[in-house]
Amino acid sequence: ADTAEARLVEASQARDRLNDELTGLRAAVARAEGQLEAAQGQLDDERRTAAERLEQVRGDHAAGIERVRADHRTQVEDLSGRIDRLEARLGSSATEERKPKRRGDG
Repeated sequence: ADTAEARLVEASQARDRLNDELTGLRAAVARAEGQLEAAQGQLDDERRTAAERLEQVRGDHAAGIERVRADHRTQVEDLSGRIDRLEARLGSSATEERKPKRRGDG
């Protein structure tokens, strides 16, 4: 009887140790899940920030391209005006045969 009772006590203690270990493992899993959720949230925030920055850079780039195009258009118009004024001063009848055709001229 004492042997059966001793085995029962040992089994009960073993069960208690296993339950304590299981509780510890559950707590570790819960902590890891919390850390994972925090990391995922941070990653989502960083991804969102990067996407916003990319859109800003794209917008800045497009605006820069448009400014350059507008500057070039203005320069071309200014140069065309200068050429027209010079041709008018030189007299178009004397230079008509020698002048090269400009782009856009028919």
